[in-house]
Amino acid sequence: MYRFVLAIVAALLLLNLSATLPAADRAVKPEAERIDVAPADWAWWRGPSHDGVAAPGQKPPLQWSETESVVWKAPVPGRGHGSPIVVGDQVFLATCDDDTEVQAVICYDRKSGSQVWKTDVHHGHITKGENAKGSQASATVACDG
Repeated sequence: MYRFVLAIVAALLLLNLSATLPAADRAVKPEAERIDVAPADWAWWRGPSHDGVAAPGQKPPLQWSETESVVWKAPVPGRGHGSPIVVGDQVFLATCDDDTEVQAVICYDRKSGSQVWKTDVHHGHITKGENAKGSQASATVACDG
């Protein structure tokens, strides 16, 4: 699982680094494929400064419940497999479905919670029960106000 999450983080970092190359050194890509990481994005584990601290000026909710401070909820197949990554208007989540033995990365729209895409990254041979903290997962986003 650690390698799986590390691979996702590495891929996002490579995409970010490629944005810093001179234009002549990178292929022209449509805007839909570019990923720009802003200072307030939570683009990797432990956030923008790699220390679990949000950027200055953000106002995370101090209380929440099933309904209080919740912007949206979305079903997640299986269970979450790491920290969500937030870049711009997208939330990326690694997940593992023990029943179908599929590990995947899912992208949700940050504002609506609708699934944008899902990519299966591994099929079969899932080691079950090593870190079973829950049977079903859901993505929940809390509002900042």
